[in-house]
Amino acid sequence: MTMTAFEHWKHGYGVISHMPETCERIDELARYRGATGRAASVGAVFQRLAAADRLTSATMWLIVHMTYARRVALSGAPLPPEAFKANPEGHVGGSLNVAPAYMGYLAANALTGTTRAWILGQGHCVAAVEVANCLVGNLSPAQQGRYGAEEAGLSRSCEDLSSYVIDPMGRPAAPFRGHVAGRGDPQVLV
Repeated sequence: MTMTAFEHWKHGYGVISHMPETCERIDELARYRGATGRAASVGAVFQRLAAADRLTSATMWLIVHMTYARRVALSGAPLPPEAFKANPEGHVGGSLNVAPAYMGYLAANALTGTTRAWILGQGHCVAAVEVANCLVGNLSPAQQGRYGAEEAGLSRSCEDLSSYVIDPMGRPAAPFRGHVAGRGDPQVLV
């Protein structure tokens, strides 16, 4: 028996789960969007939401790697001891909370075709936004070619999160931020 797109999304992914009330409301929203032509189909809405769940899971996975590891292994192979940072840095808890919020923001924008404003009050959780942007290809010109969803780009983000290298102008050399305040020009986040 084949699952519908709704049933597929409803089951969540990894640590991501959906409460019955959420499922009910999102089902109503998807049916409304499909019936009014604001979505290609009801199934298309749930396919997009299921993709957002997977991207959220990948974002959270990478946040933890960025804190503790110098690189990732997309194959799932265990990392050797030297791949781990001697002094882990990052704001894992806050970033893990921001990851589903930011991915929800991106999904809402994609589902409606409207880009909303995004304000992140907690400057320590920028890693969640940066990681999600790497995975969906939403990179600034300074980040393009350096980061991305492939193993080399994601590993570079792990190294750059806690980099303190300064460029000749006295700014952080890495165009990737773990913090908004005190790490350079915040325009790279826009």
